[in-house]
Amino acid sequence: MRAVLFLSLLIALALVYLGWGTGFQPGFLLNRRLIRLGAMCVAGSGIAISAILFQSLTQNRILTPAIMGYEAVYLLLQSLLILWLGSASLHMLGEIGNMALSIAVMLGWSFGLQMTLFQGGQNNVHRLLLVGLVLTLIIASVTQFIELRISPGEFAIYQSFAVLYFEVDYRDSSKGHLAAVRDHFETLGKVFDKEDVARAGIEELDGQVSALNAQMSGCSDKALILLHNNGAFSSFGQQSRYGFVFNELGVKPAGAIGETGLHGQPVTSEFIQKSNPDLIFVIDRTAVMEGRPTLTRDQIANPLLEATKAWQDDRVIFVDPEAWYTTAAGPTSLSIMMKEIGAAYDHVGACSQTDGNAKF
Repeated sequence: MRAVLFLSLLIALALVYLGWGTGFQPGFLLNRRLIRLGAMCVAGSGIAISAILFQSLTQNRILTPAIMGYEAVYLLLQSLLILWLGSASLHMLGEIGNMALSIAVMLGWSFGLQMTLFQGGQNNVHRLLLVGLVLTLIIASVTQFIELRISPGEFAIYQSFAVLYFEVDYRDSSKGHLAAVRDHFETLGKVFDKEDVARAGIEELDGQVSALNAQMSGCSDKALILLHNNGAFSSFGQQSRYGFVFNELGVKPAGAIGETGLHGQPVTSEFIQKSNPDLIFVIDRTAVMEGRPTLTRDQIANPLLEATKAWQDDRVIFVDPEAWYTTAAGPTSLSIMMKEIGAAYDHVGACSQTDGNAKF
């Protein structure tokens, strides 16, 4: 009876989650919340099953994998990979390789526990709890020390392995970003019964995209997108959260930047000088996260940056950090981004707009 009541409560909560604030729109439910609910069920079931199996094997109903240091060992592994290999670990291992390595390390940790703590049926609960908590604390402390040694840009890569989340992953928006924005627009129109307004907004957005693509098609100038974070810079290429700027809006990239995390690939002033972009778009993350005034040219000036064509032609653009960094997937922010790109390329007639009606 208790199990039936518990199951009924779970089903009721799931239905509330699926329908709350959606107007029970099938497209919204199936494409978003139902998929997330399924992922939550799979993740929760996996955690529950692993705990039950662990307790059965150790013949102890209190111990869990987390208490015995499994999570701490996994996080230590991920932090070491980022510390030693940086973002290159993404290319060298890939998601499947990372998972295989993690499984191998977990099996090794299990073997070590079996040979030292559980051998011969030793399962004194107080001893196991004490040893498990001490090991977890030591490993977690080492991991935290390593985290302090990781650069801000690469720390975002570490976070992507350390945290499970169910939102849309914009680490790689090289394709489909504009379609996702349109889809969000349509969904909001259905939810709030403003479908006509949504369609008009999408048409206006498509007009801006077409005008910007036409402007970019006749322009050979190359741009570098830089994220500023407390004095350090990272850059974004075609396989990044700003990939759509290059692949869907027509901006030509300067410099070879591979796949990156949410905060980009850390770069030096030497890299920027070597890339020698015609334009530099600077996103000031520090201004957004810490409420500071947006950067100026004088604050980032150094001989290497001053040697670039973008600097000499006064085409270092400090963009709207809120639009570019915080809400880039929204139609309003996307419109702001396109206006700033269009205006930057129209600088002193470098790449004039081809559509006089475009609203940049």
